[in-house]
Amino acid sequence: MRARMAIYLSSFSCEIREVHLSQKPLEMIKLSPKGTVPVLLLPTGRVIDESMDLMKYVLSINNPMGIMTDYTQNKDEVDRMLYIFDNKFKYHLDRYKYSSRYEKVDPLEHRQKALKILEALTVSPIFDTNKNFITNPKLIDISLLPFVRQYRIADPEWFDTEMPCTEIKNWLSDFLDSKLFNEIMIKYKRWEALSERVYFPPN
Repeated sequence: MRARMAIYLSSFSCEIREVHLSQKPLEMIKLSPKGTVPVLLLPTGRVIDESMDLMKYVLSINNPMGIMTDYTQNKDEVDRMLYIFDNKFKYHLDRYKYSSRYEKVDPLEHRQKALKILEALTVSPIFDTNKNFITNPKLIDISLLPFVRQYRIADPEWFDTEMPCTEIKNWLSDFLDSKLFNEIMIKYKRWEALSERVYFPPN
């Protein structure tokens, strides 16, 4: 999701191939043996198969909304928070949302630990509660909001009515109501070798 957001916001255009990770096509494995998405093949033959690397690449080519401003001005803090979410937050999120996949896991304990990370984010200098995500998205927004969305999906009623972080709720709400979210969530048919080319963003 965050790679799609960066591509969309940078006006970068590419062929999109929707795959099911339970049936990974050989063409994908040949490009990136680790078998995860996203995978971007450039005309030079270079392959980018990490979402943050892909985002930074397309936004380095075209950054029309100043999306990278927070990164260039606060690189150390942004990198620190990205690391925390990609590693610690995701660790707790998985055990909260998919607790049945793990042995001897208390999902509520992991929900609380993930919440502590969200609370820490709200007091970080890179989290601006006064800005409008829709008109002024930043790298930290498009990088972290997909995690927050999954956190809400685990228990929407608790998130909407009991979770104490109003700033996080409003931040996610702005995202879910945005044109950007609706555009990147378009469903595509699963790609096959003889499929017609489909481009993203759609014209």
